[in-house]
Amino acid sequence: MQARRKQYTPIRPPFDPKNRIVIVIDDGLATGSTMIAALHALKAKHPKKLICAVPVAPPDTLEKIKPYADEIVCLNSPRDFYAVGQFYQDFPQVSDKEVIQSLKLSRH
Repeated sequence: MQARRKQYTPIRPPFDPKNRIVIVIDDGLATGSTMIAALHALKAKHPKKLICAVPVAPPDTLEKIKPYADEIVCLNSPRDFYAVGQFYQDFPQVSDKEVIQSLKLSRH
């Protein structure tokens, strides 16, 4: 994570979330540990409102997320959840190169 931060931050420095509405988006939650870490770090910076937005997550994971977000938006929370990838036809990994390209494009 630290190596990626060093790689991504020079392209687009982090914004100050204080007094802003912040939406943290993921392609889906399995255990929720990554989302909890992100929400926890952002909450310490005092956003006006902190929202977790995901297309799919198991019900028990959504319960674990509740204390960390002001609001949770989840389109589908099936009980027969095994992995995020089961809800996608195509679920490739995003490469560092793709992330860097997206960050460069988002500056404009």
